[in-house]
Amino acid sequence: MTSYAYRGISADSVIERVMTFAPFYETIVSDYRASLYIKGKMDIQKHNFILRYVPSMFRLQKGVNEYLLETYSDLHYTAPNIYDQKVKASQGTVRGNRGLPGLLEYFNVNIYSSSLLNDERLLSPLAKNGRKYYRYQIDSVMGDHNNPDYRIRFIPRTKSDQLVGGYMIVSGNVWSVREIRFSGRSELITFTCRIKMGEVGKKNEFLPVRYDMEALFKFLGNRVGGNYTASLDYKSIELKEKKTRRKEKKKYNLSESFSLKCDTNAYKTDASTFAVMRHIPLEESEKKLYRDYKLRRDTATVRKPSKSQTFWGTMGDLMLEDYKFNWSNIGSVRFSPFINPLLFSYSGSNGLSYRQDFRYNRLFAGDKVLRVVPKLGYNFTRKEFYWSVNADFEYWPQKRGFFRLNVGNGNRIYSSKVLDELKAMPDSIFDFNQIHLDYFKDLYFNFRHTLEVVNGLDIGLGFSAHKRTAVKPSRFVIIGDYPMPPPEFMERFKNTYISFAPRIRVEWTPRLYYYMNGKRKINLRSFYPTFSVDYERGFKGVFKSTGEYERIEFDL
Repeated sequence: MTSYAYRGISADSVIERVMTFAPFYETIVSDYRASLYIKGKMDIQKHNFILRYVPSMFRLQKGVNEYLLETYSDLHYTAPNIYDQKVKASQGTVRGNRGLPGLLEYFNVNIYSSSLLNDERLLSPLAKNGRKYYRYQIDSVMGDHNNPDYRIRFIPRTKSDQLVGGYMIVSGNVWSVREIRFSGRSELITFTCRIKMGEVGKKNEFLPVRYDMEALFKFLGNRVGGNYTASLDYKSIELKEKKTRRKEKKKYNLSESFSLKCDTNAYKTDASTFAVMRHIPLEESEKKLYRDYKLRRDTATVRKPSKSQTFWGTMGDLMLEDYKFNWSNIGSVRFSPFINPLLFSYSGSNGLSYRQDFRYNRLFAGDKVLRVVPKLGYNFTRKEFYWSVNADFEYWPQKRGFFRLNVGNGNRIYSSKVLDELKAMPDSIFDFNQIHLDYFKDLYFNFRHTLEVVNGLDIGLGFSAHKRTAVKPSRFVIIGDYPMPPPEFMERFKNTYISFAPRIRVEWTPRLYYYMNGKRKINLRSFYPTFSVDYERGFKGVFKSTGEYERIEFDL
């Protein structure tokens, strides 16, 4: 492809034409099936003990700084933006087949969308309002005058993690993107992603055929580099036809587009099977990583650990890794590692705290499910133990029918209102050294029943109860010979406040897409916002409640 200077067109006019066609190209593909091959190589550049506690991070091996991971999947896409990925084969030199956390989402990029990622973190240079945030320049023009390709650079106008910099190659005949490369930063990762699209005139013209990504993960003195390559081989592609658009808009049940994420009957991990599936041959350095990994495993097999080593190895896993136990007819229990810096928290007002989470799940006949999440914690500054239990029982999965229970002792609640009212009295008669109505412990009990009446419309009924007790009991001691104020005045100031309030919540999401996983309804997304109204009314005297209140919230 020949590159030459070209002054007959400006970068803004090229981008304007691409933006004009982008909404059409974004939705032109209605369905496709493809095989997806991903190869990732991770390099530990610098690390300390904190790295092993990062969620979703692969487990490091002693003395090993380079790791390799490969996966082969069947990918099925259905509009709008529904991806079903069945992992067919996987192998690598890492435990649990984990790579750098948060990178898989970069392999589902629709370059014509207003956002490069599904969670809208990265604004696309082809968004309608892109000119407000990006500057565009023609870097070069390639091809011949009758069929030019424009290399357009896009530069962020301001420094922001939501903007990216790079270039795109645009076809001058159909104003579609042939290749795009963008770099940026997202949370703890600095990344560069290159996406190559299919050939003009073919069905895969508007779909990516290859991804190349470089990433650098930095966290508290740790540096981990990653190089990922993904290749797609399309088996079938269906383009959207105008005559079927109206019908598709009314079809919100997308169950046909979903199945298991991992096909356990076809899941393979052996090297011979993977060699046939691999799209891109391994480099010599990558083959060496597999040879070294096999040698380490063979050596570990010869050196059979003693019972003591096995016991302490198991205890080490319990201390340092997430653990999950499965019991038939009872359910599964999962808990966080006991030694994990991420379970500690610190603030200037609350001091140092530690928490531990447990999760219990049990599946019943008819896809009914029970979930219980106890949380335990301790505050070292106040020497105070706190706890909570969240429980859900989905008794009618087709209609998203839930019973929800939340109970716990919460955190301390600060309120100086009662003290301010006392101090506002002229010539106050009380000894304030014995009044401590500022910090309260909160014991709460919330119960709610939720049901989806029709698709997108949820109605919830329940109640909320609180018992707020002063951390230090107060004594109202009169200074001098003043008489005690009238009872109706003193009843306003208590060591314990109790409230009981029935509650109703209505939530509506118009035109909500969903799919059925067995008998369970899974809501996906909508092009419209969610509207909700929440009303709560506290009654005095009910279950010894000491006051009354009314709360109403509207959300969009």
